[in-house]
Amino acid sequence: MTLRIASTINKEKENFLVLAGVGLTEAPSIGMWKETTRMSLMQNAIQNLTEIPTCPRLRTLFLPSNHLGTVSNNFFHSMASLRVLILSYNRSLENLPLGIFNLVSLQHLDISWTGITTLPIELKYLVNLKCLNLEYTFRLSRIPQQVISDLKMLRALRMFECGFNVELEADSILFGDSEVLVEELLVLKHLNLLTITLQSFGALQRLLSYCRLGSISTQCLCLRHLNNSNSLSVFAFASLRHLRTLQLYFNDLEEHATWLVLAPNIKVICISNCQDLQEIISLEKLGEISAGVMDNLIPFARLE
Repeated sequence: MTLRIASTINKEKENFLVLAGVGLTEAPSIGMWKETTRMSLMQNAIQNLTEIPTCPRLRTLFLPSNHLGTVSNNFFHSMASLRVLILSYNRSLENLPLGIFNLVSLQHLDISWTGITTLPIELKYLVNLKCLNLEYTFRLSRIPQQVISDLKMLRALRMFECGFNVELEADSILFGDSEVLVEELLVLKHLNLLTITLQSFGALQRLLSYCRLGSISTQCLCLRHLNNSNSLSVFAFASLRHLRTLQLYFNDLEEHATWLVLAPNIKVICISNCQDLQEIISLEKLGEISAGVMDNLIPFARLE
């Protein structure tokens, strides 16, 4: 997605500033930002971004693997052309600056593996955002309602291990109320990649039934800590006709995972730490599914 966005940038004179892994403890002086179009400051030890650079031509900014803790609310004030912002692996970063709404051209935002605890309501104004990566934001406890649903151009939404093992506030849309989450996802007509952590088949059924992920062409699901697979309805997985990739982690899947055959176009399956699993396909259960859903079912016909 990042490469695709970058390839659409006008073929004007590019000014690159690459200071990756050189031991910086502070950001470059603001004078170095002015004419820069692409900047990489990854793998340094930058702790704070308090000065306010003027960089109207900046298109991509890479800041992963630093020690960021504070970003000034006005830091993004003069970055209206920024399309790609990578802030991943900044474990001390707990809050995004409210001034992030200035990034009116932003298409790709990656804040995975950060210490983010809440997303600002101002994120909803990034209406051109196509890719949002919230994976492994374990401390994230609040995404205000209507933030996700207002990002109507989203094509990729990564929420695996997002807010995992935190108590959720009443007006948040993480996994405390799956129906609210579903309503938010339902608006995203362009979504074709979703990674998500769910802890019960009941929540998954509601997600699939209400959201009809098959019609949204969601291709990737990551599911963790699912249990009670016998309660899974055949209808729910029968709707996954567009599913290409499925990842299951630490799940109580009883002794089989025969329901996987109900994703007829699946190409990649990753299963790990499912300690009760005895077999992927139960011939007995397969017969029941074939009789109830489709004749001449060929399991994993497109598996790669």
